Amino acid sequence: MKRWMIILGIFSLFISLQKDVIAQPGHHKYEKHQRYGKYDKDYHKDQRKAKKKHYKMQQKSKEKYYKERKKQSEKAYKAYYKHREKSYKHYVKQQKKAYKDHERWYYSPKFYHRDDYVYFPKYKAYYDPYRRGYVYQNKKGWMFSPTRPGFLANIDLGKVNIQFVGKLPF
Repeated sequence: MKRWMIILGIFSLFISLQKDVIAQPGHHKYEKHQRYGKYDKDYHKDQRKAKKKHYKMQQKSKEKYYKERKKQSEKAYKAYYKHREKSYKHYVKQQKKAYKDHERWYYSPKFYHRDDYVYFPKYKAYYDPYRRGYVYQNKKGWMFSPTRPGFLANIDLGKVNIQFVGKLPF
């Protein structure tokens, strides 16, 4: 019996100590957001201001990044086209051919910064900007022509429906 009384006394002492620990300040998880048991308006107002300021700073840094990225991209495009033109002139000189630039229709705004093949679906023909010529299907198979084929001769290719294609079908 004494043993049970001792165990019960130790257990009640242990529980009473736990209540004191739980009741200590700083153990309540929302205590820092409340002052004297009420909603702390100043704290939350400061938090909202900090969030808005952080968001604005993020937006500015994103805009700056994309502007710089666009500038670098345009610089890379210019360097690429300059190198491509130089290589083509060197190739033409090696082959002892006449230098041929793209046709006038290729310099319209819809072709700006495009290096894909141009497909003319109505005529089932392609313009190859790398070799600067036309690829079309003939009775014998696919043909390449450095000049405009006869069936495209009197057509304004700048006004025709086109598609950009990544690679040729053959």
